[in-house]
Amino acid sequence: MRLLLATILILLSIGCSNETITEEIILIEPDQIQEISFINKPGRVTIVFNESRGVDIIVWTKDLDPLEDYEIALVYNDKNGGVIFGPEANLEIKIGNIEGETILHPNHNGELYVSMLNPERIFTGAEQMKIEISTINKQKVIESYPFRF
Repeated sequence: MRLLLATILILLSIGCSNETITEEIILIEPDQIQEISFINKPGRVTIVFNESRGVDIIVWTKDLDPLEDYEIALVYNDKNGGVIFGPEANLEIKIGNIEGETILHPNHNGELYVSMLNPERIFTGAEQMKIEISTINKQKVIESYPFRF
């Protein structure tokens, strides 16, 4: 009987909780490799933080529309700043291609794999960051979980 009562009390306390789940901001430290998932989309962001080289941000995703044009942005503090991936000289594109300075095209399977090396100073002062992939019409299609340095 005590076990049944204890079980009921535990279930009621869990079910009646008013706590909301908040997104945890992933902390990235020097000389660390961190993988960050996209929210409800396949793919990932890999961040390689090397104090002597900078911060390499690698973005891999699939299931994009192969006929659509996209931009990848590193967004600071809920869109109060950021960096758009590009130009081509600053990128390493393994899957997909680039047109102009920042317009990226996935391959015929909807896959895109691109990386950009950034100086550490561009991350200074940002409380949180996310990677966003948007159409060139600024419609966000993919967003990563938040992170910070």
